Amino acid sequence: MKVINCCYDDYANYSFDNACALKSAGVDAESFNTINNLFGYQNRAKTLTKDQMKDQMMQADVIQIMHSSLLMLDYVKELMSNKNTAEKMSKKKIVVYHTGTVYRNEPEKYNEIFNPVVYRAITDQCEFMNLGAKDLAYLATAVDTNKIKPSEYKKDKLPIIGHYPSNSSVKGTQMIRAMLKNNVPWMYKVKIDEGRRSHKDQLARMNQCDIYIEMYSPTLNGKPYGCFGVTAFEAAALGKIVITNNIYEQVYEDTYGDCALIIANTQEKFISTIKFLISLSPEQIEAMQRESRAWVEQKHSYAVTGERIKQLIGI
Repeated sequence: MKVINCCYDDYANYSFDNACALKSAGVDAESFNTINNLFGYQNRAKTLTKDQMKDQMMQADVIQIMHSSLLMLDYVKELMSNKNTAEKMSKKKIVVYHTGTVYRNEPEKYNEIFNPVVYRAITDQCEFMNLGAKDLAYLATAVDTNKIKPSEYKKDKLPIIGHYPSNSSVKGTQMIRAMLKNNVPWMYKVKIDEGRRSHKDQLARMNQCDIYIEMYSPTLNGKPYGCFGVTAFEAAALGKIVITNNIYEQVYEDTYGDCALIIANTQEKFISTIKFLISLSPEQIEAMQRESRAWVEQKHSYAVTGERIKQLIGI
């Protein structure tokens, strides 16, 4: 059984990590894209031409179209309509992953395009669950817990608070700055940097924090948003206390149970959370950091996630 993940651009390395998770669960899986993303991942999906991508599709048993890619769907349809490849294509499972802004902005359009073709849809966005995608299932990102791990736990008296957004307007950085400025005493270190870094450097600077704020953005372009992203899971894997959003917490809890991320969907909750955390002792901070790390290992490692993907796609 061979599974391939196909996309135009592999945002946050989600497709690559998905394939690695499947490999950890004993599946022959690969991830391919058509361009390299901007974050300089040391390990990432292989970049292929159109013909190479279609050749890989023909060799696969399951084709996972990542990030609602219309380009990849076009490739699939071309193979389905070609008399030389149609019969073989009819035996393959096609799965789509709706993961971001393009689907959020036009879910009806993408449902109309993908639902007639795919076996099922999968998402990592809790707010997408009731938007009409075919047989939609929730799947959080997979984390390489063997490579992404803490360098150390809290030792200093005062915790260091960090926020390093991939996109400051999307992650609500302006509001985060204002809330921290008005509610964190001057003696605490607050590190906010909106500059883009390679993935390796991003992990390194997050590893210097004790508390990591991933986002405060309950809406995006007038649509419900507020669902934590890959960075929240990576920060937790680094052993950080993570503050973030999830306006549909029940979706996560129904699938995975308790969540170690601190969810602050309102300004009041965000401010009270910050005040609570900076009041803790180093020992209490460390205990929460270890809880974050253990949560990722138990629920979102490659091996655990790979088994869930196998169930979802029926292999």
